[in-house]
Amino acid sequence: MNLDHFPEKFRRGVIEHMNDDHRDAMVDMLHAYCDADWVTDAEMGPFDKEAMELIGLGKDGKRETFEVEYESPIEKPQQFRPMLIEMLRAARKQLK
Repeated sequence: MNLDHFPEKFRRGVIEHMNDDHRDAMVDMLHAYCDADWVTDAEMGPFDKEAMELIGLGKDGKRETFEVEYESPIEKPQQFRPMLIEMLRAARKQLK
């Protein structure tokens, strides 16, 4: 994972925002993309232009880190949010 692609301040802000406000979205993505039905909570870890790490949390302290690849690489910080929204839409559609 090339963590130097995006500025550290941007990466830190995204991770903090996702972990504070969008844990349910990350759970849905882990259920859909990683077949991790046991996950009941999730946290975002590092990300780069090609993938992000999502940490699945479950009962009895179960914890597993997953690498979730994007459909296509993102080059600019402003591409991250729309890509994430599209991934979530697709995940929730798949889960229906």
